[in-house]
Amino acid sequence: MSQGVQFEVPYQELTEKYGLNSREVYKVEKDSKGNVWICSDGGVNMFDGTGFHSFTIENGLVDNVVFDIYEDYKGRVWFLSYNSKLCYYENGNIIEFAFNDEIVNFYKGLSQNQKKLVIDSSNNLYYAVHNAGLIKISPDGVFMQLQDEIQEIHIEILEKEPIIYNRASFDIIDGKQPNKLVSTWLVKNNLKTKVFKSLVSSRFCVIQCENDEIYFSIKNEIILATNGKSILKVERLIEFGEYDSEHFWVGTTNGLLIVSKENGEIRRRILNGISISSVLKINQNSFWIGTLDQGALYVPNIDLMLLTKENGLIQNDIVDICGLSNELFVSFGNCIQDLSRRTSFQLDLNKTIFLGATDSTLVVGDFEKNVNVKVDDRSLFVGGILDSYRSRNDVFWTTGGSIHSFNEKTKKITCWYSRSADSLENKLRFTSVFYDIKKGLIAGNRFGLFLIENGKYFKLDKLNITDLKKGYDESILISTANQGVRFLHNTYSQIINKSNGLVSNKVFCLENYRDSIFFFGTNKGVNWYNARNHKLGLIKLPRDIRSNSLEIFHDSIFVGTKRGLFKLSVHDLELDYDEDFLLSINDFNIDNESISFDTDNVIIPFGTRVMRVNIACLDFESFDNFKMQFRFNSEDQWTDINDLSVLILNPKDNFDFEARYLKGDGKWSYSKKLFSVEIELPFYKRIEFFILLFITVLAVLFYSRKYFLSKKRKKAEVKQKLFQLEQQIQQTKMNPHFLFNILNSIHSQIVFEEYNSAEAYLMTFSKFLRRLISRTTVDSITIREEVEFLNKYVELQKIGTETKFEFAINMDSSLNLISMPAMMLQPLVENSINYGIGSLENDSSHGKVELTISKLNESTLKVILTDNGIAELESKISEGHAIDITKKRLSFYNELMNCNEYSFKIYKEKKLSPLTRVELLVPIIIK
Repeated sequence: MSQGVQFEVPYQELTEKYGLNSREVYKVEKDSKGNVWICSDGGVNMFDGTGFHSFTIENGLVDNVVFDIYEDYKGRVWFLSYNSKLCYYENGNIIEFAFNDEIVNFYKGLSQNQKKLVIDSSNNLYYAVHNAGLIKISPDGVFMQLQDEIQEIHIEILEKEPIIYNRASFDIIDGKQPNKLVSTWLVKNNLKTKVFKSLVSSRFCVIQCENDEIYFSIKNEIILATNGKSILKVERLIEFGEYDSEHFWVGTTNGLLIVSKENGEIRRRILNGISISSVLKINQNSFWIGTLDQGALYVPNIDLMLLTKENGLIQNDIVDICGLSNELFVSFGNCIQDLSRRTSFQLDLNKTIFLGATDSTLVVGDFEKNVNVKVDDRSLFVGGILDSYRSRNDVFWTTGGSIHSFNEKTKKITCWYSRSADSLENKLRFTSVFYDIKKGLIAGNRFGLFLIENGKYFKLDKLNITDLKKGYDESILISTANQGVRFLHNTYSQIINKSNGLVSNKVFCLENYRDSIFFFGTNKGVNWYNARNHKLGLIKLPRDIRSNSLEIFHDSIFVGTKRGLFKLSVHDLELDYDEDFLLSINDFNIDNESISFDTDNVIIPFGTRVMRVNIACLDFESFDNFKMQFRFNSEDQWTDINDLSVLILNPKDNFDFEARYLKGDGKWSYSKKLFSVEIELPFYKRIEFFILLFITVLAVLFYSRKYFLSKKRKKAEVKQKLFQLEQQIQQTKMNPHFLFNILNSIHSQIVFEEYNSAEAYLMTFSKFLRRLISRTTVDSITIREEVEFLNKYVELQKIGTETKFEFAINMDSSLNLISMPAMMLQPLVENSINYGIGSLENDSSHGKVELTISKLNESTLKVILTDNGIAELESKISEGHAIDITKKRLSFYNELMNCNEYSFKIYKEKKLSPLTRVELLVPIIIK
């Protein structure tokens, strides 16, 4: 094949048809959000997965000629334009740099295509222009010239500090002394521990590979930094990068090279003759290429090669492929081409030509003619066949209007079925054949699967058969025109179709490789299947290309299509392949505010109303029919969406955002969690709040218990003191002189034989004593009982008192059943009689004692006691006196009831007549 035709990598040319501003592309770069930027002389285009978005001077650019972009630590994308002015893209808008006028004045209007920009973590801007020097601009606009008139200058961030590259040396700007340049030689400095971002420019490039080795290019040479070894020298080198662990890709103005890291050997040349200006590797196989005259090129699979009429194929519409020894043959409508020898054969056949091969002979057939099989060691011969199959026992099978077998050792030809000799009415032509030792001869066509025995056929299944091959583990592999493929075994039948990953159910051809690897040619590309580990993968072809034929030749899989012949080395297929996931987060917006975040975990504030997630998709194959699905948890159903913006309203719970997209082959990508959302809990739901609440509750409980215990103890103390006062009032409730007077009066009446009066007084005194004794066991009494007791007491008091007086009680009858403290009023009446009216000198004077009881409120009685005595009552009160005890009792009731309502007051009026007034506020006892 090396002496034959030259395959080229297939690509999609992206020009004005897809919305590009210009075909003269200077730079293709990807930002951290997954967008692809294409810089040209007509402005900038951004591809986000749904299409190309154009930016020119009409919507914000300072110049339509943009050579490069730079993304800073804030995610702003800066544009390096021809006129040296700066602007940047942020949150969907182009914003002009605030100090552009100063830049223009500094560079005196100098316009160059070689520029470099870096912004450090302190937001200082470093800007270098070819032949004009390097400047530093602080965030507040202070300019400082660091170097002048440097011919080749390149800047990059190294460990958060800028590096200035100048040919084979670089300068580190000292972070402590930002105006000091510390020079050293790149080739002598060990930079294995340093971390570089990818640095790309037209004439200088430095990369750090996965093994930490650092390479850089100066002019047209790639050099290993650690020892200065030259790896490769090539004309017109633009840039280079790491292709895999053993190779570089190298972009030149004459195509793309795949070069060995070890010795610089060029392993592949692709895109020959294309003037490359920029290379962007998306994943292991996919590339975006910038060119100076063809716009941008999208290469979906750089390992896949294509042969067309433009580079050596006779025609593009291939019918069949066949490998014979070291020669590869392809057939077209009516001719055959030997790709190894670059020769062709024109045949007098119909438009469809099918190929097969024995060890040494090419077998050719068409749909209509039925020619007997001939054998010759090297001759080209014609047979009326539609398919051929070679079994392991040196038997070659052909099928069409008849089925023949040819034993290559014995040269014996056997006819197993002949359409012309078939006696059945429905004479069949078979398009595929396979011989199975256990099942026998199996043939298939669009009517079904058949068993051939003794020149006759027996239908086994109604499948629309397109091809038959040996399967895995003694099975037969069957392809169908509408139901995918199936492995037919004696004990089972395994089906592979769209429901479990096949790109299409329309399968037209089959191939197997080393017993366990199988290829399925469909109307939408080629699937491969590893029967040992059940891995199913896809060979990406340009969209909607039908695979007419498959052939494995010298460890490469060849696919014949209407667009030409595709080729892919089987060794380039990762048989444990996990497809690339090409969705990424473009922008994350919370309540109309864009935020930066860690893609693994997003924390949003509680109460967020609207979340908007903008997603980028780098699968160019799917953008014109883009569909995406997302869900919040793996158990949820998928939600369909036709654009790259997801709106989430009033998120309440934490969730994992999973997404997948419809690929160009019509198959859904695998699902991937793009980020997790954690809603920041309000303070009252946080663990800190519950800890604080727990401590507070403990404190409240502790101090409440302490307070209530203290209050209870204090209340018990008050009750005890109150009880002691009640005991004390009991001891002072009866004046011995009062008792003596009563008994003496009764005795006098008995002496004077006033028996009736004596008996009446004695009965009254007896009832009084009975009531008095009963009151000593209670702490409260109704007002009616208190009034009855007072009346008895006053009646007895009148017997032993020389002073005549009147006693009256004023109260509403509705108060009768209200309870009040016992022994509260009797000491007052006793004092009024003994110290008030008892002090009247004139025996003819009549004393008056009046008691008024009313309800002040729901908890208080108001008692007013007046007498017309002349004595000063307060002067008679001493410690332990009944009045003093009553005052103390009221103060304890205030303390017990936590109030200040109950009181005892004495008023002495002398205006018209002597009058003593005692006001008493007494608690109402509620039982």
